[in-house]
Amino acid sequence: MIYLIYGDQEMLVNKMIDKVAKDNLGTIDDFNYVLMDASKVSDNEVDDEINTLPFGSDKKVVAVTNCYFLTSNNNECTYTSDHLIK
Repeated sequence: MIYLIYGDQEMLVNKMIDKVAKDNLGTIDDFNYVLMDASKVSDNEVDDEINTLPFGSDKKVVAVTNCYFLTSNNNECTYTSDHLIK
């Protein structure tokens, strides 16, 4: 399942990301919750993390922040939406 959380207030966005993670995982741990910054990682790093199976759980949450590829300010992000559409 893919959630898109967008907003100008970073604190509220982070709070909603944490809520989604807790609702899906129950307990947030380092194995099944990964927070990545799209402006600092490559396409392959995000894809690898998305395709890695959860460890000791049925679900995994991969949160990708600073997704400028979804905005007109696309020059700040190396990750592209082409990898999400398969």
